[in-house]
Amino acid sequence: MLSTAAIFVSVTAFLVVLFVMKGMNRSIEKRVLALEPHLVLELEPEASGEAREFVDQTLQREDLKTSRYESQDVILRSLDGQFQGAVARGLDTQGLREFWTEVQRLQRRQSGPVDVSLLWNPSDELGDGEVLVGIDLARSLGLFEGDLVVAVAPEGLLAAAGEAPKTERLRVKKVVATQLADLDAGLFLYGRDKSLKTWKRSPSRREGVEVRLTDGTKAAAVKKSWGEFPGLRVSTWGERNSDLFFALMLEKLVIGTFLALSGLVAGSSILTVMVLLLTQKRRDIALLRVLGLSGQKTILIFTRIGMILAGVGIGGGLVVGLLLGVYLEAYPLQVLPEHIYYDSSIPAEVDLLLTLFTLIGASVLTFLGAWIPSRQLANVAPTQILR
Repeated sequence: MLSTAAIFVSVTAFLVVLFVMKGMNRSIEKRVLALEPHLVLELEPEASGEAREFVDQTLQREDLKTSRYESQDVILRSLDGQFQGAVARGLDTQGLREFWTEVQRLQRRQSGPVDVSLLWNPSDELGDGEVLVGIDLARSLGLFEGDLVVAVAPEGLLAAAGEAPKTERLRVKKVVATQLADLDAGLFLYGRDKSLKTWKRSPSRREGVEVRLTDGTKAAAVKKSWGEFPGLRVSTWGERNSDLFFALMLEKLVIGTFLALSGLVAGSSILTVMVLLLTQKRRDIALLRVLGLSGQKTILIFTRIGMILAGVGIGGGLVVGLLLGVYLEAYPLQVLPEHIYYDSSIPAEVDLLLTLFTLIGASVLTFLGAWIPSRQLANVAPTQILR
């Protein structure tokens, strides 16, 4: 009973934890997919005419949502004297509308109340000298809506003594929460051609086109179909966030490995049970062998006993793990305040392929744990035991 219960708990924990981790990873992936442009086309200064012509054709395509952007490194200084580095991104009106639309969708997906301050309305269009700041960046600088912030060009810090660096005063129009930690910690958006106009020759300045697809998961296939052009760099949302997704994959792999090892330890208890059982029944088995019970039949009987004992735990663990996974997938468990933590709930995503692999792996290990000791005892001569 203890061995069966241990297998039941280990299988249930293995499935539920991996379902929850997959649900959390998918939640992060959806947020990245919603807020990040699916494809970014960046023209280098030495870009060929063919590359520039391709970019112009992409901007004219009606099946794609496109907008021009510019970005550059800045050092931000609040009026209180706080400093913070950031990457300023300038978007045109269409790009800002798309950004706000996706932020609004993310807000509506939350189970709690929607923050109406994040909903789009025409008055939210950025004017001259107005910026949007991520909530974590605003907290680190002590900024609120309506505050002034000074943007300093990083290369200005290398100027000669007595030469003032290039600066520009900007007003925070809105503080934005996107539910993405990396984005909220460095988000600094301004209207293209409305702010930082004098920074056109900044060494860190980059220009290009942001592209959104109907299905963002096909970004890699679309990039491959476009081919390559000299001086044109095309990156997908997955490539730009490869470090994040690799860390999530590695975390899932490590935790899954340790859970599998703990399940292996729990499953090995069946081997111990079978060894003890066969040791106690040595004389009875020997008498049955003398009366005509074959060695193959002996192996079959006791292997079946081990499979039944472990099968109850495996089957119960699979059923309970699937039920918990389906419940958490339909009703994520709210455990933390939504407006404080990025992942305030415990979501899950049921993976039937993982469940099948778990069933096959556990069954194979169980079979080996029951078959090995049965086979060793069946090979011992009955006369040796009876003596």
